[in-house]
Parts: sequence; structure tokens; C-alpha cells
Amino acid sequence: MLEKILHKRPVIFLADDDDDDAFFLRAALREVEPEYDLCHFYNGKHLIDSLRRTVGDPPLFVVLDINMPVLDGLETLAIIRREISADLPVVILTTTNDPVTKITCINKGANYYFTKPYSFKRYLDILQEIKVHVTPHLEA
Repeated sequence: MLEKILHKRPVIFLADDDDDDAFFLRAALREVEPEYDLCHFYNGKHLIDSLRRTVGDPPLFVVLDINMPVLDGLETLAIIRREISADLPVVILTTTNDPVTKITCINKGANYYFTKPYSFKRYLDILQEIKVHVTPHLEA
């Protein structure tokens, strides 16, 4: 039997198969919110499995890439909304900048959609925007 996962500090879940993108997001998170942890999963299946095993407080929000093996971002989003939570904030962070894909993600329940940045400063800006829009609602 798998052990339940208990997070002691505020945590953000990231599903992304690119180590570089995870590295930059983690580094930016340390600057914007150093008390938050980042749990990195290489695909949506691993993230969903962890969400199902988590006890106590859920992650503050989930960040999903769209293009991943095993379970992609859209499939992961659908499972989160159907089986995990209608209220858990989900951020899409992907290389796909197609407006139709963005609308599809929002219509399927994503709260925010960002194209992956090419600069560290833009990672900081994205996390700051998420902090302003997502975390105040969590503390209420």
C-alpha cells in the first residue's frame, strides 16, 4: 500500500517533462515565495497519483504543461476537474501559444494560461501574477 503524502509547507505541484523548465520555475519560486515547496512530476499520471495520496492541505495550485508523455496536460486537467477538485487552481504553462488551445484549456477548467517564457524575469512575472490572483483567494 502506498503511503499518504502529507505536506508541511505550502506546496505547488508541477507536471512537466522538461527538467530545464522545472529548474527555472523552482528558481523563480524561491525568489517570489521562498517558503513554498515545488513538487515536480514528469507527467500528469504521476501528479494525479500524488494528488490522490495527499492528505491534509492540497497544493496551493497545480502547474501543467500540455505536451507530456503518458498523460498530457489536457487529460490531467480533465481528471483533476472530474475526480479531484473543481476548485483547485490550475495553471497551464506551455510552449503552445495557439489561441484556440488557450481557449480550450480555459473552457475545460484551467484558471490561467501562460506561454513558457524565454527569460528568467518572465518566470518571475508569471509567478508574481499567479501569487496576486490565486493565493489571496486561498487565504480567505
